[in-house]
Amino acid sequence: MALKMIGAHIVVEQPTNIGRIDAIIQTKQHCFVIEFKINSTAAEAIRQIEDKKYYQPYLSLGKTIILIGVAFDMKTKNVSDVEYKTLVNT
Repeated sequence: MALKMIGAHIVVEQPTNIGRIDAIIQTKQHCFVIEFKINSTAAEAIRQIEDKKYYQPYLSLGKTIILIGVAFDMKTKNVSDVEYKTLVNT
C-alpha cells in the first residue's frame, strides 16, 4: 500500500514464457525484479532471475534495473537472507 501511495507500479506473479516473476516494482527511475525463495538462499533467487532473464522485458524502459533475492526460513518464519544486484543497462 505504501509503495502504491508513492506512485510505484507493482505487479505480482508476472508470467513469462519460462516461469513466473514473483514481483516487479517500478518507479520513475528504477525497476526492481524480485524473487522469493523458501528454505533456499537469496543468491539462488538472483541466479533464477538471471538464468530465466526475468529482467529482459524491462531493459528498454531506460530505468536502472535492480535484481532482488529474498530467502525465507520456514523454521524461524522470517527472512533469512537478502541480496541485490544492479544491472548496468547498456
